[in-house]
Amino acid sequence: FDVRHGAEPNPAPTSGETLDQDQIEAARGEIRKAFGPGDAGVRSSLPTLVKALIAALDLGRDKWPTALIRQLADTLIELAGARAFSAQHEARWLNLLGYCLRPGFGDPVDEWRLREIWKLYPQGVQFHRQDQCRLEWWIFWRRVAGGLKAGQQWHIAQQLAPSLAAGASALKSKSARKAGKRLGAHEELEVWMALANFERLPTDTKVQLGRMLLEKLAKKSAQPREWWALGRLGGRIPLYGPLDRVLPGDEAAAWIDQILGWNLPVSDAQAYALAQLGRFTGDRQRDLAEADRERLRSWLEAGGRHRRYVKILTDPATIDSAGERDRLFGESLPLGLSLTPGNQGDAA
Repeated sequence: FDVRHGAEPNPAPTSGETLDQDQIEAARGEIRKAFGPGDAGVRSSLPTLVKALIAALDLGRDKWPTALIRQLADTLIELAGARAFSAQHEARWLNLLGYCLRPGFGDPVDEWRLREIWKLYPQGVQFHRQDQCRLEWWIFWRRVAGGLKAGQQWHIAQQLAPSLAAGASALKSKSARKAGKRLGAHEELEVWMALANFERLPTDTKVQLGRMLLEKLAKKSAQPREWWALGRLGGRIPLYGPLDRVLPGDEAAAWIDQILGWNLPVSDAQAYALAQLGRFTGDRQRDLAEADRERLRSWLEAGGRHRRYVKILTDPATIDSAGERDRLFGESLPLGLSLTPGNQGDAA
């Protein structure tokens, strides 16, 4: 069905499997056993929780439909206090809840769910000295980003910008750079991926973040997920966000020109990111000048290695494929959801 933020969805298609309420209650019972009050022996079920859920549902995790995972999410939200039990509880809770709530919208009750989980943000990571908890924290916000309001996305981005700019010239104020706490390499990568999924950010914020990331990419061998983040920040076709928050075409063209000028060994991730930046939409407000897009097309065709991205560059309909939407989102989307690019509505 057509998922639009704030719209009433039609009944979702499923994997073809039928789950009875007893199976669902059994799965919710496994969650309560792992995260509810109890002694250490009961909580020892935490490491095998996902296996227990698969067994209770008799269904692989990748086949869990939207209606099911939202019921599991409700149980996890009830047990939010379990984050304080241990670092392992916090990491597992964030991971499973983010998986069950992705992409943050698509169910009539998601607006309420997102209001509830937003209360977590001021609390921050409970076990902040544990790397895994900090990583899961940002993975969680990336997964549910589509349900965050524009002001919430902007709030997170403004808090993170000094840390991303620490030691970089993209943020001109020395005092602002010093105010930012440096992030570890793995945490910084997850932060970039989360911000890249914030499609409701103002365009000037996306410009600032993209230039900051470009500066980083110019100085070192980039990881595939960093190229993914750049392509999402500057992509021509959003997954859920409003069209007026798409990065301006002239800025995207400048990014492309800068990257092509580096004469770096071409990776698959780099080619895919460039195709997102230059992608044709048929909308003059978002599209690059034809000469710029043709230059990029020639670059992708050179040598034949990346010709498959020419179709992404030139055909807007490619976004309709499930594989393409999953790659843009950063992982598979739940069964029963289909994303329609365009203005999905926005709340301040």
